[in-house]
Amino acid sequence: MDLHHPFVESVALPLLLSLALTGIARGFVGAARGGLAAVIGVGGAVIAATTWMSGLSPAPTSTLSRLPWTFVAAIVAGWIAAVAGRRPAVGWLVAAAVAIAALGWLGGVRGAINGAIGSLLLAALMRAPADRADAAAALVIAALGLAAATMGAGSLALFQQALLLAAATGGAALWLWPKPRLAFGPGATVAATVCWLATAQAASQSVAIAPLTLGLLAAALLATIVTGGRHAGAVHGDRWGLGVAARAGRAALLRPLATAAIAGIIVAAAVGWQFYGGAAGPPAATDGAKPAAEDPYLK
Repeated sequence: MDLHHPFVESVALPLLLSLALTGIARGFVGAARGGLAAVIGVGGAVIAATTWMSGLSPAPTSTLSRLPWTFVAAIVAGWIAAVAGRRPAVGWLVAAAVAIAALGWLGGVRGAINGAIGSLLLAALMRAPADRADAAAALVIAALGLAAATMGAGSLALFQQALLLAAATGGAALWLWPKPRLAFGPGATVAATVCWLATAQAASQSVAIAPLTLGLLAAALLATIVTGGRHAGAVHGDRWGLGVAARAGRAALLRPLATAAIAGIIVAAAVGWQFYGGAAGPPAATDGAKPAAEDPYLK
């Protein structure tokens, strides 16, 4: 079996790593704590799988080589948001600062502005029930949409990166659906969302992707506003996660599906626009970004 096969790198490895790491972390840190277990699962899977797929440059100069380091910053922000717990404003402020700095590092002033806009999306996502998979469902669908759009724009590298993010987020989400066994919480929401924003920023300056496409993909994250509601039930458990119980109910089962459906409709419109509305020509490379013709997977 080829361990560097694209399916292994961008789907199987991040999915299995996230599923396993989240479960292990749940046993040590507990099921709640602001989604700390999910942060460890999603973050560990994203960093490990990205390093396995494309490496981690100690002196990054191009957009694609900087991208993994923005993921590291996103995961640190997620950890802080998880530890902040009952003070979500603190977690959001840290996440907003990281998003603005990370996207600014990738794309200059325009990137910083996109980071500020993204932080507003993040504020809406962080209001999703911590013990349901609503936020995770929106993030997975938005990441799959970004993967489709970047492949249509001609970048297999960014396609794999977005697919990897969807798989890593989905691995942790399986612990919340159909029955919640831990909290996704503000921590994992921050980590996954900032990773998504950074990948979208890299796409905007590296390949010919329509601005409306990216705008619609970002709007898909707001599907949680439509399906939001009271929590499915608090997650309780001992240190080792033995006897963890959650009052799953219909909301825990159906609302994430409704969120995914609404996000899917918006994503379908975004991808349709990318393929049929079109974006004229690849963007000029900025900050060392590679245009579509120089995508490393096309050489």
